[in-house]
Amino acid sequence: MINRLTPATRVTFATVVILGSLFAWRLYGLQGLPAATTLQAQEIEKIVRDYLLKNPEVVAESLAALERKRENAQAAAAQTALA
Repeated sequence: MINRLTPATRVTFATVVILGSLFAWRLYGLQGLPAATTLQAQEIEKIVRDYLLKNPEVVAESLAALERKRENAQAAAAQTALA
């Protein structure tokens, strides 16, 4: 499915996923750890944003890894179904 998306759509998708993850982490905090303060969350968001802007290939690599993972899961499910 991801292979059919345009590069711009892939980046948008990855950005939404990353920001959603950061929002969830900020909202709920990590399990067993205190939630990040507003300042800490803002600092983390800035670090992540700056890193992604300087290294946009990370998003492409991440999406490629996700696609491989899904393909492997589908292949494993097909093997299980045949067995």
